[in-house]
Amino acid sequence: MPVLDFTGPQVNSARAEGHHQGAITKVGRLFCPLTPRRLPDLYSQIRSAKNERESIPLRERLREIEAYALTRMDTLND
Repeated sequence: MPVLDFTGPQVNSARAEGHHQGAITKVGRLFCPLTPRRLPDLYSQIRSAKNERESIPLRERLREIEAYALTRMDTLND
């Protein structure tokens, strides 16, 4: 489950979003460069949701981004 309670500076800082060696960086995580743009954009849509009722379907769709998440080799579980 992704962490969705980042503070404004954590999410909006230059380090939180952008690119790193070709990978997409979003909320402190790395994603494959081929990640459909609609998926990382869900984070900002969730932040902009007016209430929990609007954010729940967005959070459910956010599960799709996990297939594009990049992890360091030394952090993989056996």
